[in-house]
Amino acid sequence: MASTEKKKKKKRKKSDGSELIDPPPGASVADGNGTAEDKAPEESISPEVQTTSEVDDPESSCVPNPRDSSLPLHLDSAFEVKVITTILMQCVKCTSNIAQYGQRDCMALATTRLERMREHIKDVSRFNYEQAIHAIRRDTALTTGRAIQTRYNETIFWPIILKCAALIDPATLPPAKGPADGFTMAEKAATKKFMEDTGYSVGAENQRQYRIFWKNIFDMREAGVDKILLYRTKEFDSFCRGDSKRLSYLSNLQVLERLKVPEPSWNNASNEWAVNAEEEIFRQRSSKSISTDILGTPHGDESVYEGGSDKSAFITLLPKDDETLFVSSIVPICEGDTLGIFAGTIRLSEDFNVTHGISGPAENLWLDYSQVTGALNQMQVSEPGGNANVCLRWEAFHGDNATEPCISWRVSVKATKHIMPFDPIVRATAQQEQYHLHSSPGNAKRGFLESATN
Repeated sequence: MASTEKKKKKKRKKSDGSELIDPPPGASVADGNGTAEDKAPEESISPEVQTTSEVDDPESSCVPNPRDSSLPLHLDSAFEVKVITTILMQCVKCTSNIAQYGQRDCMALATTRLERMREHIKDVSRFNYEQAIHAIRRDTALTTGRAIQTRYNETIFWPIILKCAALIDPATLPPAKGPADGFTMAEKAATKKFMEDTGYSVGAENQRQYRIFWKNIFDMREAGVDKILLYRTKEFDSFCRGDSKRLSYLSNLQVLERLKVPEPSWNNASNEWAVNAEEEIFRQRSSKSISTDILGTPHGDESVYEGGSDKSAFITLLPKDDETLFVSSIVPICEGDTLGIFAGTIRLSEDFNVTHGISGPAENLWLDYSQVTGALNQMQVSEPGGNANVCLRWEAFHGDNATEPCISWRVSVKATKHIMPFDPIVRATAQQEQYHLHSSPGNAKRGFLESATN
């Protein structure tokens, strides 16, 4: 096998910015965390329009994203540059929307009543052109202002949680388990109660990530980092969270007892090129546009809340028995939904690995998961052509614009049928040798890395 070297600075699609609090993709033999990444709706309904927590920014494709995935988020200066750049863009977008209407208070009533919303739209439709433009600008400005307010509200969630923690009798709490993480059992219990009372999903991983996130942005506010918090972006939130590869799975007690994988070999965030030279060869070959039927859509956690098909937030690893794990979803999955990324590195080589290889859409292009694994790699398998409820799909991404050669790939896990909550997720293996690899409990214990067969 060619030595794997991580590409140091490379442009990535927007999805790599990582979403706000989402449970890692799950697999069938390994995933032991009752994770749920559900976020309460970011905005209330304004009288005229439904608000959104993040405004999709078409300019974000111009933001450099040369993230060095070998470094922790807080040590990656290139990623920090992107964080600050996106905040500035968000600031410009928000202030531009508000400027269309002006810095003012408005007495327009906010409502959650559908009849009142319909009445408002009818009223606007009767306006003359100038009046209608004024109303639209006002609604856009109010929506933007409300979005800023809602994001900023989160900076005081942590002290509210601490007030709840102070009311909890320590004698009623279970003993702490696992390694210390800087939070008391009372703070953990209070976080769970707060999330239940405010409508957040309370999966174990979701609780953990929100605890870290809310405490971090509160500490920033107390330290005087005030205005940046008004224009938070997904990249900024990801920076505060710092776990795009979902390494937290490996410290979960239920997973830790059943899965032994080194942290450098665990990555649920992206599919990197394994060898720089192979990437360059592919770039030179791919002067033609990639077929539109394999062009990917960046993952985004907002799609879940808008009824989208990205269900990676709801995939989790759960104990199957005393020794193994299985991957499932905590919500219903529809045919065509995306469950997350199948971990591995991209290769362009004739040296195809029959046990750890997934063939790609171009000659000698394949995914190698012998050195890198992730949650969805642990899913249950059937023999080639056997029963399955998901498939692996290669998705291509251009550079900053659609005319650039495609050098980025993602191998997504797609549902091929309806899957009920907590049903095992199953894929059909590509080769018989791969089926035998995944049939071994010993290999499952090591996440099906190549070392498991040595």
